Amino acid sequence: MKKTMQCKPAPVIELVTPEGETIVLRFNVNMWANMQEIEGGLEALKTLSMPEICAVIVLAAGKDNNENFTLEKARELVSFLDITNINEIIETFSDSVGGKLDNLTPEQKKTLLQFLRVI
Repeated sequence: MKKTMQCKPAPVIELVTPEGETIVLRFNVNMWANMQEIEGGLEALKTLSMPEICAVIVLAAGKDNNENFTLEKARELVSFLDITNINEIIETFSDSVGGKLDNLTPEQKKTLLQFLRVI
């Protein structure tokens, strides 16, 4: 049986610092791998404030383009954002997998979640 899948580009958000530096956030599978490297990983997000959740997401999504990117730098960037932008980053993160979970069978969800725990 032949199956066709559409490859879509991962969502991207560009943050521009007050100094004019652009930080590219890519919400792709590498972001998920980066998230696992952050202390506490996805589980830690449940106990954090919205700005801190956003900082962790910014770190995970921005690390591919800047190896020296730190949580402190991510927190600094988030401190310049208003609540609308913080919400948009969190929603983009959530939609990068969460929004698609509704369309999956229970077995597909289980497989995806196991994959995310491995990376």
